[in-house]
Amino acid sequence: MVGLLRNLWRAVIGAGLMPCVVFWAFSLALYAQNVGIGEPTPVYKLDIDYSGVFYGFQLERSDVARFLRVGMNTTYTEYYTNNTWHRFLRGSNTTKVGGIMVGTAGGYGGRIRFYSSLEPGGNPGVSGEVLVSQGAGNAPQWQPVENLVFPTNVASISLASNQQHGDNPNWENLLTLNFTAKTNRAFVIFTASGYGCINWNGIVQFRILNNGSSVGATSTKVNSEYDVGFNSYQASQWSVAYSRVITGLIPGNNYTVTVQWKVDPAPGSGYNCASIEPVTYPDYDHATLSVMY
Repeated sequence: MVGLLRNLWRAVIGAGLMPCVVFWAFSLALYAQNVGIGEPTPVYKLDIDYSGVFYGFQLERSDVARFLRVGMNTTYTEYYTNNTWHRFLRGSNTTKVGGIMVGTAGGYGGRIRFYSSLEPGGNPGVSGEVLVSQGAGNAPQWQPVENLVFPTNVASISLASNQQHGDNPNWENLLTLNFTAKTNRAFVIFTASGYGCINWNGIVQFRILNNGSSVGATSTKVNSEYDVGFNSYQASQWSVAYSRVITGLIPGNNYTVTVQWKVDPAPGSGYNCASIEPVTYPDYDHATLSVMY
């Protein structure tokens, strides 16, 4: 038996198979057991024990003085370049990078360079958008920069003629204003003042339309009753004001804002009418529509 093994060994050497045998034996040893560094009884495939040593392991490129060190107990990784150590530290749901600690999120004390898209919540955004915070615990969102700009353009129109709304239950146009949206929203302001007809009680109603769709309304009650002191019926002054932010506009699109009005008489009242007469009474009556966009 010994002679047979000796002859087999000579055949292996003579055939130049020695490196293969060595590699095969090394492979068996490598995959059959765990490897320990500083650990005589490794329990993992690679088990490093650095008890009493400051760092876990270090990868060094000495020709350019750069290192990669990993410490297990304090849970950090650091690299060395330009004569400076840079450390990444993580623990207790907190991340520190470059020496800055930020709550339960992450902080970075140096420059960040992106070579691909930044995708909070999986959204890469589109060209020209900006990142907007959504509050604590929420991923920021990409939004058009127009959303963050308060409208600064102003268009305004005032009633230039006397107007009266009489016995007509239908809405009538009072003011119309056109504008081209610069952002996704506009701020609409409407004010008016006038008087009610003699011996009439009712409501003066106004509604504001944007491209034919109502965005809001306002009204005021008018009481024109008999005045004992004057021994006659008196006209009553009234005024209204309304403001509203219109959202969902498309920058570059044209929009038309219209103010309509009508009177709603009270049962048993006299002639139903309300008037706005800026020409006759410029110090009392007016109607103005303004849009900031």
